[in-house]
Amino acid sequence: MELGLVYLDLPIILSSILDGKEDTELRKKIEKILIIGEEIPDTLIIDAVIAITSRECCQDIGWVIDGFPNTLKNAQESESKGFCPHLIFEMYTNPQTMKERCDLEYEQDLLATRTLIEDIWSAVQLRDQRYLPNLKVMREMFQERRGIWFILDSNKSKWALKEIAVATVLKAIERQQKYLDLKSKGMAAPIHDIGLLISHVQSCIGKFGDYCPVRYIDHEELWKSPTDTRFTAEFEGLFYRMSNEENLQIFLQNPNHFVNGQDMPKKLPCHLVTADLKALFPKQLQLQGYCPVTFCEGPPGFESIIPGKIEFLVEYNDELYIMESNNKLEKFMRTPEKYVNLTLPKKLPPKLCPIPVLSLPLVGFLEQTVSTTIQDALLTLGRYKPKHPYKSLESSACEFLALYLKVKNPKTKEWVRKSYETKLQQFKEKCELIPFITSSILPLTPFNNIKLAPILGPTSEITDKISEVIEQNNSG
Repeated sequence: MELGLVYLDLPIILSSILDGKEDTELRKKIEKILIIGEEIPDTLIIDAVIAITSRECCQDIGWVIDGFPNTLKNAQESESKGFCPHLIFEMYTNPQTMKERCDLEYEQDLLATRTLIEDIWSAVQLRDQRYLPNLKVMREMFQERRGIWFILDSNKSKWALKEIAVATVLKAIERQQKYLDLKSKGMAAPIHDIGLLISHVQSCIGKFGDYCPVRYIDHEELWKSPTDTRFTAEFEGLFYRMSNEENLQIFLQNPNHFVNGQDMPKKLPCHLVTADLKALFPKQLQLQGYCPVTFCEGPPGFESIIPGKIEFLVEYNDELYIMESNNKLEKFMRTPEKYVNLTLPKKLPPKLCPIPVLSLPLVGFLEQTVSTTIQDALLTLGRYKPKHPYKSLESSACEFLALYLKVKNPKTKEWVRKSYETKLQQFKEKCELIPFITSSILPLTPFNNIKLAPILGPTSEITDKISEVIEQNNSG
């Protein structure tokens, strides 16, 4: 291999144990199981993997193991016994490409007169049914606990995959060497993607906890940092999380400035959920429930005295505050001291009390519920001016309004609304019959004698319209 790593897989590992010169208890157990024809248990396989990867040749130049671990149980047990890979590659191939490669391999076996597997694709699918459910949980385990899982798109050529894998390994080696070098010199070192356990980082977190020391020391802001290792650094055996890459670089340049700075306050703001408020009874909301951020930063007057919302509840210094919005909540969480110890004016705006719509008088109820829809319906009626051939103007207008309101009712089911849309369209077509016929006939004498004018459309169209009018009269 280009990197000179020792290539391993489970058959190679077991052969090395059996063919080796060491007379170990592990070798005897594996031989005994193979002689009686039973399957080697996972516990012995894990012991074999650890034994081979611990050999001097593997420790000196490194190793790569193919296809292990293949279950979550193997991953957890091997990690508990000290099996700690620095990188894990997942090679993903879509089903179509995989089937094409299986067919190609079958053709090559056929030409080479090797032992054939009649249906390679079915065998691969059967293996995937067992392997893929474990793959997801293993990915989550290694990514959450160490951040060393990388996905390769193996639909690409093997040469492209080789370049990507080699580049990733070289970058990982460079990061680890940089980390060890900086640590040996007593300097702060970034720890992203070097395989440290997240639980270990959390157990050795510095005095700033999840807050960014750069934002706190230089800007006096309580800025929470991401809980992964992207912007985390180690200094003097403790870990410090920064809010972004820029602050990470600032910390790395002069960590003593921040580590030896002032300590975090003993009490920090805590965002609570609504259910927590009941448990804190009889504590009262500060500022009578008005938003402290809006009151502090807004213009003078009633415009700045805005009630907060209970979903933006914060406890700070054993006192409760509620904010107007999520943006105001974030501001309070970062600089709470700026918004406490405020005093409201003696004269306050009247509190907004919601009034149930059903308790309003009829005119108020209609205004708050259907006034807009009725106004739109009346405007549409005025523009359209419907007149059914065999109904009065009042009846035509009432039917048009009824159908229009049915169509615009937001609480009506979709299929009901569609039905009334069809009825409304049919009603419009009936109202257009008389205007269409009369527009095709012009009065020519003062004695109201009627004479057919030149027909605008085919004669059959006028006949059809007249027939429709007669049918409506008969049906009415």
